Amino acid sequence: EIDIMEAVNLGMTCEKCDGGREDRVHGTLHFGNPWPNNNQATNETHLEGDVTGFHDYAVEWYPDRFNWYVDGKLFSTIKKDEWFSEGAPAGNTQAPFDKPFYIILNLAAGGKWPEESNDVGYFSMDYPKSVEVDFVRVYQCSKIASGGECSMQVD
Repeated sequence: EIDIMEAVNLGMTCEKCDGGREDRVHGTLHFGNPWPNNNQATNETHLEGDVTGFHDYAVEWYPDRFNWYVDGKLFSTIKKDEWFSEGAPAGNTQAPFDKPFYIILNLAAGGKWPEESNDVGYFSMDYPKSVEVDFVRVYQCSKIASGGECSMQVD
């Protein structure tokens, strides 16, 4: 599973967050064994501006790493030596992402993570929740530049 964005209790009170309100989002890889025995690697960043407004989330997937961005700002890189696939054949350099998987925009509601996050945890009176998505775009890089980055040409 590749989580482009995971948000937990956005806008709720949070002492360690800018402005006293939850403003953190995460980029996460889930890998290794099948759930519930899977592993994960995750990093977080603080949203700038209105947490309830629109933001641009992106993941760039290279053979040796994943890069996560919010509003054009790189906030996380997870390198190939940080993930694995249990039982993958020796020499399979694409595992675990050589099999079907999910790409997710996640508004976490309920469960252990929201219950243990922020100053209030899970708060049932703060529902219903919604996620508004303007668009999702997937593209494949046609050329890797000399620095190892995707060289996109817009026609």
